[in-house]
Amino acid sequence: MGCRKICYSLLVLSSLIACQNSGNNSNQSSYITRIETIRAEKDKEVLTEGIIEDEAIEGFKGLHYFPVDTNYRVLASIKMADMSKVDFGTTKAEIQTYYKYCYLTFKIGDSTSTLTAYAFDSTKVDFLFIPFRDKSSGKESYGGGRYIEMPYNGEKKEILIDFNLAFNPYCHYNKDYTCPLVPADNTLTVAINAGEKKFHD
Repeated sequence: MGCRKICYSLLVLSSLIACQNSGNNSNQSSYITRIETIRAEKDKEVLTEGIIEDEAIEGFKGLHYFPVDTNYRVLASIKMADMSKVDFGTTKAEIQTYYKYCYLTFKIGDSTSTLTAYAFDSTKVDFLFIPFRDKSSGKESYGGGRYIEMPYNGEKKEILIDFNLAFNPYCHYNKDYTCPLVPADNTLTVAINAGEKKFHD
């Protein structure tokens, strides 16, 4: 099974969050509620869609998450890439093809970081795929790294990255899934204590 995109309903909710301003207490409360809604829907999805293995279903109390933290909702500057084709290795003997779309530079605390964002399709870019590892990988979060899939509406200068929406590849939950490996140059030197934690050691 592939690990190409999370379900459409979750992406729709993510799109609503990406357009929302969290500048005041009312908006922040609404934002946290939306993130919690996404997490509740994801918990249902992993059960109903057979994403977690059968032995993990009994006693399942939900996936594990960092607390919602708006400090990990950051504005990134965009530098366009060359749209070159990149063949990703995967957790199995397969190759998945993506396209190098842009470089996103942002600050977490006092540290400036850059991640490469990839497109699924070279002819139409409406979502960005951002695989990454960070200093929490292998500790609080899954050692293989996590993903962000975010809507893209043609932004050329700046875009909002929400690490509270970072999720684990499905192969962390079920060995039957095939998931792309995080490229070495998308390894951050800071800890991203946001989004999904690891489900098991």
